[in-house]
Amino acid sequence: MLPIQENFKGEVGRNGGDEFVFGYEGDISKEELDRKVKKVYDILNKGYTRGDLLKNMSVPCSIGIVTAIGGSFDYAKLLKEADNAMYDAKINGKNTYVIREL
Repeated sequence: MLPIQENFKGEVGRNGGDEFVFGYEGDISKEELDRKVKKVYDILNKGYTRGDLLKNMSVPCSIGIVTAIGGSFDYAKLLKEADNAMYDAKINGKNTYVIREL
């Protein structure tokens, strides 16, 4: 099972290239979100072993997170804000995350 699927309930899909989008609907505190994202990072940084290479490969990543409260959201705006947050995470040193609240 993938780290995101193990730690969050929601949908995940490929946005293009090496970017993925994850959608979660529900209540989660900032502290719980931080804890879960750190757990995902721990799992990804432990890496995996690809059989043909016979070596452990970590999976560093930059994550942009957008939280929003309310009933109706513009998907394009949420995606753009998450993308901007991801680029901020890359600027902050890669292999980290940025959370933005709308």
